[in-house]
Amino acid sequence: FIVDGEPSPGEWILQLDGSYPLGSGFHLYRMDPGTRTTPHEHTCDEQFLMLEGELIDHDGHVYRPGDLVLLAAGTRHDSRTETGCTLAVFIATTEENLVD
Repeated sequence: FIVDGEPSPGEWILQLDGSYPLGSGFHLYRMDPGTRTTPHEHTCDEQFLMLEGELIDHDGHVYRPGDLVLLAAGTRHDSRTETGCTLAVFIATTEENLVD
């Protein structure tokens, strides 16, 4: 998540698409071991490809490297990782369009 223009503690973002603000468009997203995101939803689809580590989603599903995931717009979710993980993410919206 982006807080005052910066990722939250334990989260790292490498913006790959300069036409979108930090944390939206196409970017790499890394979570340190033990990190958990805040429950949220997006106003558009979120797509990601797991590159390394494991990500445990809100429903208990464990994503591993090679998994391609689509979370439909309006899907309330949060995630956590015990191992740390890296994802290639595409979100076609700005973080201002997050719904709490």
